[in-house]
Amino acid sequence: MNIDYRDAAVDLLEQAEDLPECPSKLALLEEAVRLADTHRDTELGDEAREALIQTATFTGYPEKALVAFSWRLAQADRAPEQFPESRLMWAYKWIAGSLASFPQISRQQIDDAFEDMAVRFRRSGYGMRSVYKIRWEAALDMREPDEARRYYRLWDKTPRDANSDCNACEQDCRVFYHVYFGKLEKALQLAEPILRGSMSCGTVPERTFGRVLLPLLRLGRVDEAAEYYRKGYRLASGNREFLDCLGDYLIFLVLTGNLSQGVKLFERHLGWAVETMDLYARWRFYAAVSYFLPLLAQSGRTELKLRLIEETPGYRADGRYETARLASLFDSLCRELAAQFDARNGNDGFARTLAKQKRLKRWATPYPLPRGRKTN
Repeated sequence: MNIDYRDAAVDLLEQAEDLPECPSKLALLEEAVRLADTHRDTELGDEAREALIQTATFTGYPEKALVAFSWRLAQADRAPEQFPESRLMWAYKWIAGSLASFPQISRQQIDDAFEDMAVRFRRSGYGMRSVYKIRWEAALDMREPDEARRYYRLWDKTPRDANSDCNACEQDCRVFYHVYFGKLEKALQLAEPILRGSMSCGTVPERTFGRVLLPLLRLGRVDEAAEYYRKGYRLASGNREFLDCLGDYLIFLVLTGNLSQGVKLFERHLGWAVETMDLYARWRFYAAVSYFLPLLAQSGRTELKLRLIEETPGYRADGRYETARLASLFDSLCRELAAQFDARNGNDGFARTLAKQKRLKRWATPYPLPRGRKTN
């Protein structure tokens, strides 16, 4: 048997193990998967995909995690003694939680996945706490507040178990829930242990810092908001996993009148939004952009000089863009995505979110950030 490919694949896995979660690590794992599949080595393919799912999830490539997880799930169904499904239940949370981000995945397919997840959790000896959490988060993403409330209550009263998310993740999700429903004081109270640094994990406080910016502005606590903007953007700006919450940071810059920093953030991260297959993350960033660009045009910035990737809609080789035309383009792109999500969800939640966004100006609070401080 030719084992050279196994040596090469194991070497790739060992190289990947020494790296933080990043695109370079993902590329190594993808090559290890390719080698395993080329030689029909399912055991090695399973091992490589296990690592790939985590890295793809935490570097902003959920579609790659979804494909790899589907392969592993199929192996568990085909040969359960060799590939026990219980090993997949932690990653199932990531996968199920990402499904609503793809409008091409039907509502029925999402519901079927939730039911399948519940069956497999019970079969593996786990409770329903994580299932309920995924369901209320997905309900909020799909703009179904009544369903979100129902599953949130079920989640909140179901005991933790070995497959529950860490305390920091759960606390951040509580903040998200209360911000969504406008309970700002409660949200900030829940965020306090994260904000003061006593709770953290791989994705917290990056997301939490973004979540609290508008609530703090609305409550007149602009100094605190500026502090968490600076801390949060520095942490979130290096990983495209946080693309969805970068819109929160852009909105903060707009509402505080820091439009020049907004241009820098827009230019730096637009490529991520253009390239990502996570259409919910793209939509959230585009929604912030569609609020930002018209105000930028109104401020007198009629033209922008930007370095954008060629795949950008409306790309110009000379890098010169009319602000108003760019604003119109991204408004259209944002509305097109909103229509796709609303069609899948069977409601008008995304359209209403965009309409509601226009009222943000009431919370505008001029607060110039130091011009010498970079956004990154």
